Amino acid sequence: MAALPALVLTVLYGDGYTSATTLVQVLGGVAGFTSVVTVLTNAALARHSWMTLVPWAGAVLEVALIQVWHGSAAQIAACSAAALLPTLAVIAVAEGRAWTRRTPVLVSQGDRG
Repeated sequence: MAALPALVLTVLYGDGYTSATTLVQVLGGVAGFTSVVTVLTNAALARHSWMTLVPWAGAVLEVALIQVWHGSAAQIAACSAAALLPTLAVIAVAEGRAWTRRTPVLVSQGDRG
């Protein structure tokens, strides 16, 4: 959808929607980056991290932004992107740090040689 929005819109809905190609590209990008946030949130869940709350904060930010700017579909899409980017940045940095942090490995008595 992000690469060929005009084709997707024409195939799915007809020629009358080709003016929405930019909107479809933005929403396709938002959907793709939301998938990355989902993967990182699942990683945080596996570690029992409080970072699982970050997407909730992003959702609150998105609702607040849309509450203020909702005059058009483009404004709503821009608000979604504006809330997603800091959410993605925060959780990506936190999870990146967690993945690169050295974890002590426990050695059993039988493995000490």
